[in-house]
Amino acid sequence: MTFDPESEFYSEGIVRVDPSSQRKSFWLVFGSIVFLIVVVVAVTLLPIQNQKRHLAHLRNQGAIVYTIIQPGMWTSLSDYFHKFTDYELPTLEEVRQIHFQKYPVTDQTIASLSRYPELQALSMQSANVSTTALDNVFTDLPELTGLTIINCKNITPDWVQKSRLSHPSVTINYRGTAYLGISANIVDPDQKGCIVMYVQPGSAAESSGLLPGDIIIAVEDSEISSFTELVMKLARYSPEDHVRIRISRQEEEVPIICKLNAWSNKEF
Repeated sequence: MTFDPESEFYSEGIVRVDPSSQRKSFWLVFGSIVFLIVVVVAVTLLPIQNQKRHLAHLRNQGAIVYTIIQPGMWTSLSDYFHKFTDYELPTLEEVRQIHFQKYPVTDQTIASLSRYPELQALSMQSANVSTTALDNVFTDLPELTGLTIINCKNITPDWVQKSRLSHPSVTINYRGTAYLGISANIVDPDQKGCIVMYVQPGSAAESSGLLPGDIIIAVEDSEISSFTELVMKLARYSPEDHVRIRISRQEEEVPIICKLNAWSNKEF
């Protein structure tokens, strides 16, 4: 079928598009795309910048923080970008270990660590923290496998024993507020006592006459079967307390009186 232009039934229509409307549509689409990109980048970079500020604050206060780059699409994009431009996009980090040595740790500090559920090891020394704050650590940090607590006056041996039973997957390394100044090991699994391997010069142990090779068999009237048990017994004492320690030296039992010291920065 064909149309005859001369026919009275034939008509032709021409649609004219305003160039300004085309330009407006183009800029509307372009602006929407740019806005979307800006939103995506902002949403991605905001938590990264927040994390970097928090980690920088911890490090500036003396905390030791070990991290690795968090794998993911943004990290891959950063690697690709760096390959061609020599510029690295900021990326999220996985925080694996935090050690508070000279950091003023409080309950608020511990609570702020919940943003790092991947944390595996945490240690603190001379920290003013409560048992409530540390109880929350076990739920806030599900990947935690190691917790070290040294010279924290609010943390008691009873809490440590309870937590070790409640959370067997977490190794809790604990020292009380009193300082003896030795390293020791078990004598034999079938024998009581722990053998002194090293005596720190100037420590309470040296002042009391303890020597390498001595076997600590009792504190007061409680027998000792391991170094962990010795630590837990001494943790119930305070600096300046006098404690009676019974040792075996050259197969002879010898009682000694030891005046315990306080921890100092040189022991950390």
